[in-house]
Amino acid sequence: RDNSLKYARNFVKSAPKYDQILVLGPIEAPIFTIRGWHRYRILLQGTLQAKVQEYIKSWLLNIKIPAHIKLSIDVDPYSFC
Repeated sequence: RDNSLKYARNFVKSAPKYDQILVLGPIEAPIFTIRGWHRYRILLQGTLQAKVQEYIKSWLLNIKIPAHIKLSIDVDPYSFC
C-alpha cells in the first residue's frame, strides 16, 4: 500500500505544467483493494481547448512504470467508481 501511494504521489508530481489542465489527486478509489491491488485515482480537469490525450502521452513518455505498478487510463469514463 505504501509503495503504491508513494508512486501515485510521485506520478502526480511528475505531471507537466500546463495552464489548461489541472491534475487532482491521488485519492483512494471507492473500492480501494481488488484482488490484493490497491487503487488510487488521479483526475485531469481541462478546458475545452485543452488537448488532454496529447498531454497524457507526453506525460507517460517521461516516466518509468515499475513492474509492480499497474497503470490504467480511462479517458471520459462512464463511471468514476
